[in-house]
Amino acid sequence: MDNKSKHIGISGKNLAYIVLVISIVGTIFEFTSTYLLTRNLSVVDYGDFRVVRSFSEIGSILIILGGGRGALFFVPDWYSQNHSHLTWQYIRFYISVALFISIVVVAGVVAVQILLKALGFDAGAYGGFPLILAALGLPFAGASFLNIKILQVYKRVPQGLMTHWILYPIFFLTILMAFRFALGSLSVETTVAALVLAQCAKFAVQYYMLHRLGIRDSRKTEKSPQWRQWLKFSVPVMAAGVLQQSLLHTDLFMLELMGDEADVGLLGACSIGATVFMIIKIALSTTTTQYMKTAHQRGRTYMVEATARGNRLLLSLCLPVIAFFYVFGGELLTVFGKAYGEAGLAFKILMTGYLVQTLFLLPLLWLEYTGRKNQAVSIMISVALLNMLLNAILIPSWQINGAATSTAISLSVGALLSTFFMWKHLQINPCVLRANS
Repeated sequence: MDNKSKHIGISGKNLAYIVLVISIVGTIFEFTSTYLLTRNLSVVDYGDFRVVRSFSEIGSILIILGGGRGALFFVPDWYSQNHSHLTWQYIRFYISVALFISIVVVAGVVAVQILLKALGFDAGAYGGFPLILAALGLPFAGASFLNIKILQVYKRVPQGLMTHWILYPIFFLTILMAFRFALGSLSVETTVAALVLAQCAKFAVQYYMLHRLGIRDSRKTEKSPQWRQWLKFSVPVMAAGVLQQSLLHTDLFMLELMGDEADVGLLGACSIGATVFMIIKIALSTTTTQYMKTAHQRGRTYMVEATARGNRLLLSLCLPVIAFFYVFGGELLTVFGKAYGEAGLAFKILMTGYLVQTLFLLPLLWLEYTGRKNQAVSIMISVALLNMLLNAILIPSWQINGAATSTAISLSVGALLSTFFMWKHLQINPCVLRANS
């Protein structure tokens, strides 16, 4: 291996595979908890839980205002200079922001529920108490994402990801089983309560890890933190993240409004496949994003090398996964119950979209890390609007298959747009497999 590759660190296959193993183990626990839920909740109730969980995932990104991604940009300099007190100041600022925004979100959810009830609607059909309960857990979920990125900068990538992919599912599964044993059954309310408690437990473990690293208010901090500079970078990234997550969950929300409620549960079960592709994206981004800034500073040759290595890793991971899903997708879903096997076609359509999005992940990351965050946000806005439009057109006729088709097309269009703009602005072939090609 040449010195160039060593310097930018893109050869970190060991780290990628460690992350992959951690994620796979966590997915086994996630699969187990999904099995427990689908066996104890009706298809409709499981669909309601998936909608609430989607709300939690989007909300947790919103309230932290992109602080997690921003940490990868600002914190490395403080880490190299041993200024852990500045890292703590950064964490404290974004957690304070998360607490304030979460209070606003909780108040908004409660107000909407009261308004729906006053207008004569069934508030429970639009989330009800489970949605309010999930909103209470948002600051812990958002701060947890920030903590993982801080641990990544402090060379604790496996430990940080273990809290999310292993400990978090274990906490969730353990609490679910405790509720099942104590109450004799599970409901949407108890399931969401277990989710929030698991989020709190995960945050507590991460906080302990940060404290052990010496990240705390050990000296007098600056009176005027550079919060404006932090927000200027992180808010556009947050907008892109929220739009990206919204894109992944729009099908659930619109199917809830326009389709059969049972289909929401069936489509929610398909998310187990999306989780696998998320594992691949995390394995790639964890080993790549922390070196993108360095590669960009050192020039085009290093960026091409980073892109080529990333693409080879993606192909080696994605092709076996999609082959398995195409052949055994229907059988995989029937593990959750015979009714879930009806979503076999939707599952394969949806996985095609996730495959394209994952294979072309690097262009979007490069746009963000080369100062074109607004371009990335514009792509996400366009794709999100396209997804809503396609869902509105296809769901009434095709139901769950229409929702899956809408998401697959939208994900593919977003991937192609980011690929085009990467080539246009950086003059780098997004599909390069060899640095000298």
